[in-house]
Amino acid sequence: MQSSLSNIEHGVRSQPCDDTLINRITNLEMMMRQTSLSEARLRKELDIIRSLSFKTIHSRHDAICDAHHETFGWAFTASSDEQTSLTTKQRESQRKLLKWLEHGSGVFWVSGKPGSGKSTFMKFVADHHMTMEALSRWAHPGRAIISSCYFWNSGSEMQKSLVGLLQTLLCDVFKCCPQLIESACPSRWSQDVPLGEKWTESELRDAISRISEQKDVTFRFCFFIDGLDEYESVNGDHSDFCEYLMSISSQSIKICLSSRPWNEFTDAFGQDPASRIFIHELTWDDIFVYTQDRLQTHPRWKLLESQTPKAGTLAKTVAIRAQGIFLWVFLVTRLLREGLSNDDSFTDLEKRLLSIPTELETFFRQILESVPSFYHEKMAGTLCVALYAREPLDSMIYSFVGEEYEDPNYFRHCFNPESDLNPDEAQNHLVARQKQITRRLKGWCRGLLDEQMGKVQFLHRTVGEFLRTREMSEFLESKLPSNFNSGLSILKAYLAWLNLSSLEGGKFMVFEYNGIKDLALCESPLYLGLQSALRYASYLELEDSVSKLYLDSLIDEMDIRLAKMARAIKPLLVKHVLETAEHVSGLVRITALDLPLMGYLSRKISKEPSFLSVFGQFPISTVLWTPTLSHITWPTESREKLEYVFKSGSNSNELTVGSMHMMTVWERFLSEILPKGSPTGWKRAGPKFQDAIELGLVQVFLDFGANPQSKIWLDSVNAVSSLTLFVAAGFDLETQEQAQEMYFQALDCFIQGGATFDSTESSYDEPRSSGLDQTLLEVSMIDFAEFSGFTGITATKSAQQHCELIFDRFEGKLRPAESFSTETPEYLFFSRLLGKVLPCAYKASWPLDKYQSLIERTLNNENLLPGNVWRSVRLKRCRTVDFNDDGNEAKRRLC
Repeated sequence: MQSSLSNIEHGVRSQPCDDTLINRITNLEMMMRQTSLSEARLRKELDIIRSLSFKTIHSRHDAICDAHHETFGWAFTASSDEQTSLTTKQRESQRKLLKWLEHGSGVFWVSGKPGSGKSTFMKFVADHHMTMEALSRWAHPGRAIISSCYFWNSGSEMQKSLVGLLQTLLCDVFKCCPQLIESACPSRWSQDVPLGEKWTESELRDAISRISEQKDVTFRFCFFIDGLDEYESVNGDHSDFCEYLMSISSQSIKICLSSRPWNEFTDAFGQDPASRIFIHELTWDDIFVYTQDRLQTHPRWKLLESQTPKAGTLAKTVAIRAQGIFLWVFLVTRLLREGLSNDDSFTDLEKRLLSIPTELETFFRQILESVPSFYHEKMAGTLCVALYAREPLDSMIYSFVGEEYEDPNYFRHCFNPESDLNPDEAQNHLVARQKQITRRLKGWCRGLLDEQMGKVQFLHRTVGEFLRTREMSEFLESKLPSNFNSGLSILKAYLAWLNLSSLEGGKFMVFEYNGIKDLALCESPLYLGLQSALRYASYLELEDSVSKLYLDSLIDEMDIRLAKMARAIKPLLVKHVLETAEHVSGLVRITALDLPLMGYLSRKISKEPSFLSVFGQFPISTVLWTPTLSHITWPTESREKLEYVFKSGSNSNELTVGSMHMMTVWERFLSEILPKGSPTGWKRAGPKFQDAIELGLVQVFLDFGANPQSKIWLDSVNAVSSLTLFVAAGFDLETQEQAQEMYFQALDCFIQGGATFDSTESSYDEPRSSGLDQTLLEVSMIDFAEFSGFTGITATKSAQQHCELIFDRFEGKLRPAESFSTETPEYLFFSRLLGKVLPCAYKASWPLDKYQSLIERTLNNENLLPGNVWRSVRLKRCRTVDFNDDGNEAKRRLC
């Protein structure tokens, strides 16, 4: 469009014409150009915001109960003396938060006993419109921005980690202030770090720091962070975490926190009385109003009230006995409403109330003891399963767990394997089971387990803590058969669910992720259930009491069942790719390798070497690029998995199919970890390169025969040697001694294996991809359009371009300066790297004249390089560089 406008403008200018028309065309062309730039910027902003989001980012917020409509109003409106039973000091405490929101800085700490309603209060305040009004007065003349995060100890890894916290905060901030993205995340913005790469903790910390340190007062931020005691620190110490939160508060950022009154939080946040409240001391009136409402809205309350004027005293008694614990009030009012439904008299209700222990743990014990003995086995088994679960399980799992007590092998009878499964009947059966289990859980566990949005969890964190005590563990164990295993019960329940499910009509799709096209079953409850099932199988692998033969048989049944279900799939054309049954039949094996279930795989491959040859790929491809791959960097088990498949007979030089060229799995691996070219130079090597070095993946490939002379294709015509990009990646390696040594070991393998800096033009005799099977395996590891601009490289210019690419970086790293020490780890690393690179550069006829000063200065330091046996190569002006016998290190000596 812009080109057409330019042509029109040129044509108009060549003819006699009104200047106004020319100006209108010029302005229109400028507007089009600006619109194009705006669209590109918006697209980049949205991509970065999406990369910060994650599946469970708002799950905890949504799961927290909303505050009762007549509670917590004191946070914004002070109660009069006549309206409250609180002391003057307590009423003053109620006003602290509003004052801090309007005028305060730093950190405000909301603390309280377990079950006192801290999370509900934090959600109430963070979402309330008066909070924004108060913060706007603080931020004036700037704009106030609110971001909130709710830690959850029972949730996913992201819901209880620092990375999850920072991504949540930044995601909220950037949604409101996208103009901050470029300055807060320069590497992401310039795409030095590919958008698909997982955010690192250091990268997130840097982004928050840049926002915190901004001088511009256009935006001011208030972060609400709930449940610090539910944060899962790496070393179990919360002190560093507290210090970090204090450090990011600034002129631009203030933080409202909540936690239990643990010592480390008291020391960090509780020293200033003006910036703290203990919520259980301030909610007497809230509890009274809540209790009144719960009782008075019962259909039989008015009858009781007409029978005795004392009925109104129940709410006051509850408020007095509650001691500020809202969870206790919730359970008590539920029991009182149950009494009202039974037409209990006031005397009976009062006796019931006074018989309830005021301590939560004793109350929980009383609730469990009220369960009829007939249900004790199911109660104990259900609670043990909830304790074992790593995160809330689907209610369907609990519906199957209950059947185990009648028949341990029930999961094998959930369908008739000789008949076709009717999808509608299966679905209706599952829906009926889900409704049924909600009622059963109430009977078995008396409300201590709660079902929300199809997931079952403890009513409150304190319930789980109580059940994990030694006394309660023994109590539950005494109610169960001696061979009961919670993990096996969960795994069998998943298998039963799988047996009652169907893939008929299921949707499969090819999705592009970081340039890779993979086959996967996307967003399917069935597939997500399969992932969860095998994750629990991985936990059972670590339990000595579990028979591995029996465990393998359960996983095998899943594999067989899914293959049978997959055969019923009708081929679907999705995104121009034909999906067939074989693309999903191997999901159990793929997922087992992805987790990994190494014990299971080891036992299976020893009997069946081709066990992992699924999806038309070889096992190496399955290790590094599984369709179920959820991580951007490789997990720590990748080296073990890779060594295992090599020892099982796999070959690193097996061919796979690329977008334009056949490539080996080794070349595909290199394409993914090494720097990508761009018109402005190159992009940094991403976290995958650092991982590949530290985990020893490059070394494993080379040890098992990978070709060090491989070329990496830039586009359909040009290629670059893998050695060139491997050396370039060394400039992005973090300066850790172990990683550096592993890098040099791999570099030596490249050089000793005959790798060179030579580039190669296209070979048109290369096999081309064809046929359905190869199309299905198509993998775009490189953005070729972007790579073709790799510093302007063509086959004829490559020597000079590559030379400048590498040696300009050396000059930057080894430049002389008055304060520059030649003994720093960084200097020693790059001087050593130069010594190894130089022989290869001479061999490739790189034009090194302009870098002679750098070479002499660096190699003249006799302490840097070992004194081996040298041979000489003459340089201009009678300078000599010596190479050792292996030809892979160099140093200067005078003629």
